[in-house]
Amino acid sequence: GEGGEAGEASQMPPGFWEYALRDDDLGRGQRRIIQVATPFSPQGGKKIIVARVGKEAGVYAFDYMCPHLGVSLADGKFGVTKEGLTIECSQHKSQFNIESGQCVDWLPGGGWNALQRMVTPACNLLTYPTLVKDGNIFVDMSKAKVRGSFEEWVEDRPNMRR
Repeated sequence: GEGGEAGEASQMPPGFWEYALRDDDLGRGQRRIIQVATPFSPQGGKKIIVARVGKEAGVYAFDYMCPHLGVSLADGKFGVTKEGLTIECSQHKSQFNIESGQCVDWLPGGGWNALQRMVTPACNLLTYPTLVKDGNIFVDMSKAKVRGSFEEWVEDRPNMRR
């Protein structure tokens, strides 16, 4: 485009926008695990999931790890409720809205989950705004809490409580 790099960047809304992937590389119903920079970690290394799901085939970005025990959401099931699109953690079946991050169902059922509910307050999933521009998908990482290692994630977990 005209004006080179500076001109392009100036048209972005305020935020910590990071290039995620080409728009063409994310098909309907697909998700990609990518590593992006955050304000805490300019070198990158924060793992997030970018997915194109739902009737509108919107692009959503959210933390790679379930806020319960850090289990990967890479194989979590997408679903639809009247509140919106959700992802379900494959391990303990907690469900989160991938638009707002709101916890929809925290450790449902009896047994181990019931015990866990007593000791672990519900946490929301961190979600990140996305923008498709000039054939590229960008993610605003300004809300990112952690640099991405498991230890840092555990330290930061209290900040993720609702």
